[in-house]
Amino acid sequence: MVLPAGDPFPKPTLEGPVDLARAERLATRGVDGRPGCLSCHSASSPYLSDGAVVAPRIAGQYDYYIAKQLKDFRDGRRRNDPDGMMSGVARNLSEAEITALAVFLSQQPELHEAKP
Repeated sequence: MVLPAGDPFPKPTLEGPVDLARAERLATRGVDGRPGCLSCHSASSPYLSDGAVVAPRIAGQYDYYIAKQLKDFRDGRRRNDPDGMMSGVARNLSEAEITALAVFLSQQPELHEAKP
């Protein structure tokens, strides 16, 4: 599906106030000793090298999908992360941070190619 030029991909579906500046820091650099999402979830990550996908692409995914995965890791419904990395990271995310990350990452598909 091709979207008209200028339209974000995909359009946000989650509602509520979001701190996009904090979400950008969480995604790209990390905050409070937590690693940035892109340190594992980007094309330049060692976790995606040699075709062995350990950390899948998240930039550009639907916001509700990103939020659900983070909540499932946080709440223990999802446990397929190597060494419990995602469970540990998600456990420390607030609802507001999950929503903000989901909205921010969904609107930034080009971040997948960025160098963390």
